[in-house]
Amino acid sequence: MVKDNGAAAQTAAKGIQAAIAKLNNEQLDAVQGKLWKEYQRKLAFDAEHIAGITENEHQREHFVTLSKNMYVLMKSVKPEAPVYYQHCPMYRDGKGANWLSTQKKIENPYLGQSMATCGSIVETIH
Repeated sequence: MVKDNGAAAQTAAKGIQAAIAKLNNEQLDAVQGKLWKEYQRKLAFDAEHIAGITENEHQREHFVTLSKNMYVLMKSVKPEAPVYYQHCPMYRDGKGANWLSTQKKIENPYLGQSMATCGSIVETIH
């Protein structure tokens, strides 16, 4: 979405769909398993919508909730490598939105190429 490429976002969302379907609940502890049960359907819903369209703005709307839900799950699993919770203050007329990244460098998925570096790191999850 950073490059305003709806087809690339579709492909990435299909990868997320496959990962959601593949995750084995037995790999998780009791708390993580409970969270996964609660959030799996929500993640699948947004990934399905992103994968089903090429229009960037609609994809971004679903990416907002996908990111919120992924954040909750990432906080529970404590990843081995740092994951950065990043924020764009300008998206949705100043309401802002967050996303997760494995790199510190800001690559804003919400404003696309016009403001690809707009944003900041709000939290490092590790």
